[in-house]
Amino acid sequence: MRGITKIMRIGVGVAMAVAVAAMLTVVVTPVGDAGGSAPGMVAGAPDDGAGSSLSATGTEFVSASGGASPAGISSAWIADRLADASKALASLNGAEGGAALVRTVVGGKPLFCDTPSRIVDDRLLIPVRPVAEAFGLKVEWDDASKKAMISSEAASAVFKIGSRAALIDGVRAELPVAPALVGDAALAPAAIIAAFAEVEWDADGRVVSVGGAPPETDEARGGAGPIRVLMYHEIGDGPSTLFVREREFEAQMRFLYENGYDVISMDDALKVLKGEKSVKNGVVITFDDGYASFFGSAWGVLKKYGFPATVYAISASVGSEGKYLSWDEMRFLEANWMDVGSHSASHSSLSDMDAGELAKEIGGSKAAIESETDYPCNHFCYPGGFYSDAAVAAVREAGYESAVTIRSGKADASSDIYRLPRLFIRRGVSEERFAKILRTGIT
Repeated sequence: MRGITKIMRIGVGVAMAVAVAAMLTVVVTPVGDAGGSAPGMVAGAPDDGAGSSLSATGTEFVSASGGASPAGISSAWIADRLADASKALASLNGAEGGAALVRTVVGGKPLFCDTPSRIVDDRLLIPVRPVAEAFGLKVEWDDASKKAMISSEAASAVFKIGSRAALIDGVRAELPVAPALVGDAALAPAAIIAAFAEVEWDADGRVVSVGGAPPETDEARGGAGPIRVLMYHEIGDGPSTLFVREREFEAQMRFLYENGYDVISMDDALKVLKGEKSVKNGVVITFDDGYASFFGSAWGVLKKYGFPATVYAISASVGSEGKYLSWDEMRFLEANWMDVGSHSASHSSLSDMDAGELAKEIGGSKAAIESETDYPCNHFCYPGGFYSDAAVAAVREAGYESAVTIRSGKADASSDIYRLPRLFIRRGVSEERFAKILRTGIT
């Protein structure tokens, strides 16, 4: 596929380590090359720069035993593969020496976490704990030395935070980027993760996938049905019914989770409406205006239940007055499967605007959001629900893939994707009332 780089786990031992070297600029040396080792150390264990080995005495980690160099593998051969690797990973750009957050799929499921995967110095770092939990790996951690060991029945990897030296299946390796500790979460280079599962990087979608997708079941395919697009504004206490109380929002998300509703992204909803994907009880969650309360009150609940959402931002108001989400917060949310759509540049009525004004409000907002988040802005929300035929045409011409209104109802195959209806959720909606809205499409 275009823009896809696959990092395949082809086995254990030296063969796997050389494969990782070929794809991820890892310099490997088989354990056993060293003539001897200090008492309690594994021969050939890499040094962290301060004279201490990754495999130490006592209760600290002892790596799997290594082996001899694979026949026919030379330093020149590895150098050639490293040159190929730099070309294959050339798509990891845009970070400019800093860190850019990217989306993650683990075992076929989108990952929602406080420390998402990121690109550092043009290399991927992936959170260790979610991968370990998904694949039943054992993780041992020594807090004093900041050393970690990940292991399964077939493979092992030992690394230290801040050091590029590692042992992968008993083979010494120099990682392309050092593992990092963000808060209390360890992030490891793709070279470490690839010891246990296939890693795939989609440069076009800015998504790293670990372990591939699970096989689709008949139940998962289900049958096509209408899509309920829920419309929220703010979560918390406030002066109007636009504010949905936190306990109400929590109860509503729990109801969706416990009653078999398929909460999907707007991208997937469009596939359903076009007949390209099927769901039984499709729901899309949207938030208008991009208020700061989303990050403080909605994000944690959505993360808890693994629900994606779309936040329609007013691009000229981002970060202003502490009332709206900042660009940094939006970049974080994008990396956690929250799409940032456009609610125009200034939230002015589009009904009477001329072509130039529409281009600025609609196309200009899309360009600003994409420039700041580095993700495509594919979805639009008409400010105040007001629009004209000219505004609808301008949305289409700007390259958006959908637009939502405040007209009440469910969306189905007959719906105009640039005039999609929604279900307005106000403050005070009980669980019984919420269930009826989902069932009938009447608010």
